[in-house]
Amino acid sequence: MVIDALRNIKRVLNNKVYLEAYSSTRLSMTMRLSYSTVLCVCWPVVLHVAAQHARPPPIYPFDLASSAVQSPIHDSTLERQLTRIGDVTWASLRGMKQTSPSRELAEMACDILDDVFPGRVYTARDAQYQNEVEFNWSKTAWLQSACIIRPANAVEVAIAMRVIKVSGTRFAIRSGGHNPNAGFASVDGSGILLDLKNLDMINLGRDDILRVGSGQTWERVYHFVQEKEKSVIGGRHGSVGVAGLLLGGGLSFFPSLYGMAIDNVINFEVVLSNSSIVNANSAENPDLYKVLKGGGANFGIVTRFDLETHPRINAQYTVNAYDASDYANILRATARLQEAMEKDNKIGFFLNVVSGFMVAGLLYAEHSDAPPRAFDEFFKLQSLVAPVVPTTNGTVLDLVPILDSVGTTDLPVRRALNAVSTKVDYKLYLKVHESYNELLGSGHGTGNISYTIQAIPSSVVHAGRRHGRNVLGLDSRPQSWWACLIEWFEESATDIAHKRVSGLGDTVRSAARETNNLLRFTFMNDAGASQTVMDNYGPDNRNFLKHTAEKYDPEGVFQKQQNSGFLLG
Repeated sequence: MVIDALRNIKRVLNNKVYLEAYSSTRLSMTMRLSYSTVLCVCWPVVLHVAAQHARPPPIYPFDLASSAVQSPIHDSTLERQLTRIGDVTWASLRGMKQTSPSRELAEMACDILDDVFPGRVYTARDAQYQNEVEFNWSKTAWLQSACIIRPANAVEVAIAMRVIKVSGTRFAIRSGGHNPNAGFASVDGSGILLDLKNLDMINLGRDDILRVGSGQTWERVYHFVQEKEKSVIGGRHGSVGVAGLLLGGGLSFFPSLYGMAIDNVINFEVVLSNSSIVNANSAENPDLYKVLKGGGANFGIVTRFDLETHPRINAQYTVNAYDASDYANILRATARLQEAMEKDNKIGFFLNVVSGFMVAGLLYAEHSDAPPRAFDEFFKLQSLVAPVVPTTNGTVLDLVPILDSVGTTDLPVRRALNAVSTKVDYKLYLKVHESYNELLGSGHGTGNISYTIQAIPSSVVHAGRRHGRNVLGLDSRPQSWWACLIEWFEESATDIAHKRVSGLGDTVRSAARETNNLLRFTFMNDAGASQTVMDNYGPDNRNFLKHTAEKYDPEGVFQKQQNSGFLLG
């Protein structure tokens, strides 16, 4: 028994992790020790460790009740790596969890993982660390984590989750890093950032199912499928990560055709909080499959998405800039085009509003010699300043850089969002824009504030039902999803900027409520950190999400240790 304990301690020390053990009077060793030091100085500690770990709790198989999960994927590499870390190390982590400051816990967890994943754990001592911190789209998410870990596959994610869970360390998950909310896809020095960038597999099977790693971005995915003469339903911005967009619902260029992006996922590979790896689909773990379709990062870490493919979507597109002083006519044309979308599922549309200009994206899922007649009212407007992009026949891939350039800057700035959904109503649009004009005049020097009307036809809801339902709780009607955005430079203006963008969202909600046009739904991908997204999915969906989270994560690791991200609580 003592010899086994010594071997475990030697393995820990050889792996260059910290040892914290206890004798009759608590002895904490937070220095790097040599094997001889343990033998000569710490014999009482060794005896104590041996006594405590004569029958260490099993690390594998996992501790989740077998009835909770169907068909967990057992992996011999995972078992070997978890065993290699050693029982003494696990005991040390558990001991420190009770007594040590969160930053020390995070640093110890980072040291352990650095031994397991050499060269793929970045700390402030590494030259590459700051570049990794600043990878996030918004400076509001440039937080200095204890370390950034870049696992290469689901097994390595599972190993990292075991260390995180046992140590009680806070953590965050990053796919593309496009969410601007502070603490989303980021964490401070008390936690670990799991960067999924290396989970970049992409493969089209003979079954025409596209298997995509969570670290992929939509631009790379679109490049791949276009070469195969296929399309998948995904994001509209190329740098956005696959995982974050899909788990929040995901809005595509042509939502009328195939619904939300998440409705086109047929299987998720998921690492649960107990480090088991499972599939979630209509046959295996179907309740987990459903909640992942809009429920965010509350249930596990999705490491792979299996996507339904479709024939290649050809796109005709025009992007026009208008003088915003003609807002009444532009907004009237917007409402009428949304009515036309109910009859023609090939129409896609957005209206981006910034100070002085309104930019309309007129999209059609078919090549043609001329734009469809549904767009005539926009082409006849006298306020047209210039076509940002003239009418072009292309593909979804061609649209990506265009959307990346509309309504936002490439400069490193701070950003904040607020999301609202309403019915389609011209008078509501007028009222909101007039309030927006007043807001522009009241906040000089606190950034660029804008809003986008995203047209959502009723066919989006029907598509979700055809694909086995999601948890979004959408009303079966045409609607507008408003994305309010503010961008600013100075950290000192942060409080004012948040108040302004929240105020714009409140303006939309108030005007919609007064005119009986407010809808309950809040789109996660465009929501601000303070918004209670899943409370707005409806009580039945909210309860289902909560119960499913408790089933697959009974200890609440993703609720208690995850830094942020629209958690169920």
